[in-house]
Amino acid sequence: MAGHLALRARLGFSSPLEPRTRLLVARLAAEASGCRWCIERSRHDWRAAGLPSILPGQLGRAESSLILNEREREACRFARAVLRAGRDPLSPDVFTRARRCFSEFELADLAGCLADHHCLDDSLP
Repeated sequence: MAGHLALRARLGFSSPLEPRTRLLVARLAAEASGCRWCIERSRHDWRAAGLPSILPGQLGRAESSLILNEREREACRFARAVLRAGRDPLSPDVFTRARRCFSEFELADLAGCLADHHCLDDSLP
């Protein structure tokens, strides 16, 4: 994770992720953190992007959601694994699976998005 965060911090790095995927992960991380400011920020960002209000409700059942695409489902799986890393060690399989859908730059952006939204809490919605 440290490497991905460092990659994201490089000058000139811009988000390679689809805005919807990035905002879903931000929302998941914000809710997991319990930080009211982060939750409201993620809600505001979601509304400002003009995305459908039904999608955030899919986060609790991302694995089986027919509304989320495969990249979005994998982003949620990756986010949940990272959010649980405080109590369940992050296995290499998490990255192997995520790399099937995301480039290293996209993984760096996902990791940074989680860090931006206070993912240090290991509780999940």
